[in-house]
Amino acid sequence: MECVEWEERARAGEPATPARSRRSRAVLLVVMGFVGVVALAVVTAL
Repeated sequence: MECVEWEERARAGEPATPARSRRSRAVLLVVMGFVGVVALAVVTAL
C-alpha cells in the first residue's frame, strides 16, 4: 500500500512532505479501522 502511494506521488510530481505523509497515514488508519469494524459487524451478523 505504501509503495502504491509513493508511485502515485511520484507520478503526480508531488514532494513527499512529512505533514502530508502523516495526514495520509492518519486517514488510512481511520479507513482501515472503519473497514475492520464493518467486517466484524458483518461476520457477527452471519
